[in-house]
Amino acid sequence: MREKFDTLTLEDYMTNNPIEVIEKNPVYPLPSYSVQEKLFPSHKDSTSEQGYMSRIAFFYEILTAAITGGKWNRNRNLLKSGYGHLHPDVICEDKLIDSKAIRVGGPLKLRDIQFDQYFLHQGVSIDNRKIFYSVCRYGVDKPIVSLRKKENILKKMITLLSKRTDFMIFIPFSISLNMHDSDSSPFSRYEENKKTKKAVPDPLTQIPKSGLVKLFTSPEVFLTDCGINPENYKLTRTILPAGMKMNENEITPFPILQIEDKDYESWLAEFRLNNIERIRELQEKIKAKRIKSADKFATEIDFD
Repeated sequence: MREKFDTLTLEDYMTNNPIEVIEKNPVYPLPSYSVQEKLFPSHKDSTSEQGYMSRIAFFYEILTAAITGGKWNRNRNLLKSGYGHLHPDVICEDKLIDSKAIRVGGPLKLRDIQFDQYFLHQGVSIDNRKIFYSVCRYGVDKPIVSLRKKENILKKMITLLSKRTDFMIFIPFSISLNMHDSDSSPFSRYEENKKTKKAVPDPLTQIPKSGLVKLFTSPEVFLTDCGINPENYKLTRTILPAGMKMNENEITPFPILQIEDKDYESWLAEFRLNNIERIRELQEKIKAKRIKSADKFATEIDFD
């Protein structure tokens, strides 16, 4: 681990039984060398940060799928229904998971456009699967600098992340609702440019590094600070089992925090009852955007 967490905190995780992993030897698909050169150009000025970040994200999407036994979506849109198309990274029989890969010094960012889609799906779809964010922090602050000059860059990346994952947190959608409350101190909202005061095209909610670490080390305190009753959730501190591999690279065990609703069905019923107007607003917003930008995500809702 790259950061020194409190010893007692780590003992809460390390002394518990390892999480049950469905697939112990997941495979990261490696494109041809020529494709890798296009994804990761060696010239300093042409390096694609997005290419690096997306490939790091793939690692944790595959890892999340292996742990949960779900299918890795990989932008193939495996989930289709009469309520629109969702793009969760991992699709399980009982849950939909959006994976977030966070560098050691970075914040957790939740984009409104994605959040609104999950909000609407959770509010009206007959698909009652639980929605989670799986947040994985890796112990590399500048992965581009660490990997740019490496040969076989994807293999080096898999080796690096296998050794340097700090922790994973499964956050249910019910908690993410509070993350869009600007009055909650652990979070910050980005809706306008600080200099021009103009609305930004991609508003989001951000949890800084300190808030993310607090969620990992003291989840009960973190939830209470956010106005969330921790008694409504089951908190399980566990660890990745030894012997798990990705492309033959052994993954160093790291702690995992699982947060689950104790009574998901009751929460879902109350959520739908209390958010009819918000659901109407999102319906109109997404339909209008579809007309304007040919966005394929749309939904038809009958409230009668």
